[in-house]
Amino acid sequence: MTSPFHLEVQGVQVPFRITRRKNARNVTLRFDRNGQLRVSAPRRMSDLVIQRTLYDAYDWIVKAKRALPRRICERPSQVCLDALSRDWAITYLEDRRSGVRLRESDNMLVLQGAISQTPLCLAVLRKWLINQAKALLIPLAEQRAREHGFPKPSLRIRNQNTRWGSGATNAHLSLNCKLMFLHRDLVNHVILHELCHIRHPHHGPAFWQLLSSLDPQMPRHKWLLSKAWTEIPEWAHR
Repeated sequence: MTSPFHLEVQGVQVPFRITRRKNARNVTLRFDRNGQLRVSAPRRMSDLVIQRTLYDAYDWIVKAKRALPRRICERPSQVCLDALSRDWAITYLEDRRSGVRLRESDNMLVLQGAISQTPLCLAVLRKWLINQAKALLIPLAEQRAREHGFPKPSLRIRNQNTRWGSGATNAHLSLNCKLMFLHRDLVNHVILHELCHIRHPHHGPAFWQLLSSLDPQMPRHKWLLSKAWTEIPEWAHR
């Protein structure tokens, strides 16, 4: 039987599937042609033991994933940002000028230039995504910090493929621009999660107690967040 999982390994959400085999004696890891981590394990082995194996194999997982060939990504025809409850249709206009430029008009994004060069188009869209994230996430995080008595955070918006965010006791926070594809409740959950790291650098009982006091629906939000990576469009990945 094959089952999907998302487990945190050294702070990184690693999606994988477990196949339990009757005659297997050890855990084996491999990436399939779609870039998903496949885990084969003995039928009676617990999920906790498998998680420990992933933790021990973290360096191999990172190196093997980086070595995978990038999948061909098509130009999107629309962008849907749940965090803003907004959709944009995308129009592509070819001209003889080099590079690709983006113009936003109401609910339309117009990309003009060397649009036959798909990587250029995707790079411009990712830059636009980061700017959208800065406009929403930075003031939102500052607002949540004021509401809950945290110091004003120093924020950085990045495009990451494995983390939704990070936080430190010096109030330096990093948030993933891909949060823009998630519902606002999950965005708030991630922001509160990283703010809690200002007081508690690790995921100990005190950390989870603080986060649950700020986000009463923490278990549900944490569960939804573990599945959210599959909702991110391919073009958004670096």
